[in-house]
Amino acid sequence: MTVPPDLSSFRSDGAPGGGAWAALHASAVVAPLPAVGAVRLTGPDRSDFLHGQAAADVRTAPPGGSVRTLFLDVKGHARWEARVQRRKDDLHLAVEDGAAAAVAAHLSRHVIFDAVEVHDLSGTLATVTVQGPRVDAVLAALGTGVPEADRFVAVPFENGELLIHPARRSEAGGVDVHLLAPQRPAVLEALQRAGAVG
Repeated sequence: MTVPPDLSSFRSDGAPGGGAWAALHASAVVAPLPAVGAVRLTGPDRSDFLHGQAAADVRTAPPGGSVRTLFLDVKGHARWEARVQRRKDDLHLAVEDGAAAAVAAHLSRHVIFDAVEVHDLSGTLATVTVQGPRVDAVLAALGTGVPEADRFVAVPFENGELLIHPARRSEAGGVDVHLLAPQRPAVLEALQRAGAVG
């Protein structure tokens, strides 16, 4: 479903062996993920409602849990992919492939008597990924490390917070970082200052 970003394109000549390509295999690379959008579910029925719409059982995830799921069509074919972060007061969906608006519209159409609200936050939140064998060292500058599988961490940053969860978008793996869109330049700068190549 999800195609990892072509991080080799960070090299001006497009050839592997240096720059971000070398960092991806020996250090860490940070890259924006503009095709990852955000949907937020609030309301007391949010978990049961999403359980009825998604392939994975998001109800079993504890607060701080992260679940990868698909949304299927009536024939059982995969339409959209998302990762769900269960927070105390809401569910955060990181939707792949530029499909956040479509997922939000789909979920909104299925709200009938459910006490749930669907919010498309694609213009409000942004996502970057940090990949490579030294991701832990880069995240240490933010006061955290790579979360355990199927978990996420919320890290204060300026006047907001960063939502960080494991994401394997390269051979070495790494994390995705969700943030307020206006904070993206500051977050990228902080990650690069910590050693990530951008």
